[in-house]
Amino acid sequence: MEVYRKTILSLFTFFITSVSFACSCAYSEEFNLLDYDSCANIFEVKIESKYEFKKDSAKSDIPKPPSPYEFGLLNGYNISMIEIFKGELKLSKKIMGFPNGSSCSWTPEIGGTYIFYANSLNDVEACNRKLVKKYDRESYLNEKSILRSLKTKAEEVRIKSKGKTLIEGKYVRGKRDGAWKIYSTKGQNNVAFILNYTHGQLRSVEKGDGYSEENEWLGISYHYYLEQLEIKYEDTTTPGMR
Repeated sequence: MEVYRKTILSLFTFFITSVSFACSCAYSEEFNLLDYDSCANIFEVKIESKYEFKKDSAKSDIPKPPSPYEFGLLNGYNISMIEIFKGELKLSKKIMGFPNGSSCSWTPEIGGTYIFYANSLNDVEACNRKLVKKYDRESYLNEKSILRSLKTKAEEVRIKSKGKTLIEGKYVRGKRDGAWKIYSTKGQNNVAFILNYTHGQLRSVEKGDGYSEENEWLGISYHYYLEQLEIKYEDTTTPGMR
């Protein structure tokens, strides 16, 4: 019973938090490594139908935790998983939940096909960069091609979009190695910053000629990878030796 109470409290805390703040998004129109690295799952789905929650009427001595669909915190949709580009999801029909009531709420179209970047099937909001703007068919197919190339971990990685270079790097035995160059798509399409890897481990981050703090997304990406270095340093430093 105590677990049941805590679950209800957590659900309503989530709801209150989600409706209390305005939705503010920063996103990149082009494919970028930050979105790819920061999300556990990247997958393509077709929205089949609206999910109708039905409360289980079976009696049990141990009450089940309430479902977020029961309280309207999530809008559920039955989906067909088309392709998984990253993560451990299974290629079977599932239910996706979209937060309801917040300024970042978003409703998919029945029959629509989408590529989602998410950490779970229940956390796709309007700030997901694939939802902020309608992408044309060419861009959509290009995104799929890029995601497939990263999934196969081809030795040489050269990612382009609309004639401009986005990323260059290489895999050695399935792990990032050497310099991964992230380009600015503004102006001269110069290298914005470089991520240096050794056997999949990020070792350093360097600014390039194409870097500019005025480019909001480049700034966010650059500082994200600096933060990953700091986290790695903290995790590997012995207490008392800092």
